[in-house]
Amino acid sequence: MGPGLVVALAMAMQAHPDPVMNTHFNDVLGALRRTRNAWYAVGLGLLVIGLPVTILPHFSDEAPHIQNAASAAGLFFVVVAGVLLHKAWQLHDPIRAPLTEMLLNRPRDIAWVYIEQINSRAAGVTLSRAQIIKVCTVGKKTLPLNVSGDQVDAVMAALYAYLPHATFGYDLATQQRYKANPASLVDATI
Repeated sequence: MGPGLVVALAMAMQAHPDPVMNTHFNDVLGALRRTRNAWYAVGLGLLVIGLPVTILPHFSDEAPHIQNAASAAGLFFVVVAGVLLHKAWQLHDPIRAPLTEMLLNRPRDIAWVYIEQINSRAAGVTLSRAQIIKVCTVGKKTLPLNVSGDQVDAVMAALYAYLPHATFGYDLATQQRYKANPASLVDATI
């Protein structure tokens, strides 16, 4: 855990009156840090691939339409890299991340939390499994949290303890309710 994260965590714990949130806040910040690192890695990888693919075709003897197609593909990689690096930069300071700000100041804006499992396959064989906790807001924004397998239960417990008003778990009916009216997933009695 970096020094910036430790300071941010200490500030959040001092500023937040809820002891339940303070107990599990480290797990949430760790997941935000992991999400940030994944976006940095993928964004930088796409940038390293995209820049040469954008520039180098113009130094070849290929036909102009092939040069332009290769440059367009490289430019696409560069744009996607820019978007991912921008999203990663927004999580640079986990205490100022949109999800942290919402948890600390506007927890009732969170309507739905569920786990999405992503399986990477090649030739019908599962190579890796990743779990992403999706936090959905009443404003129809989805905030992802990349978590390792051993962190999923702790982060979900923290979110469940702190967001008793939100709906947890995924099913098709909940997804349809969220698309129609996200506020319908918030339990107003709590």
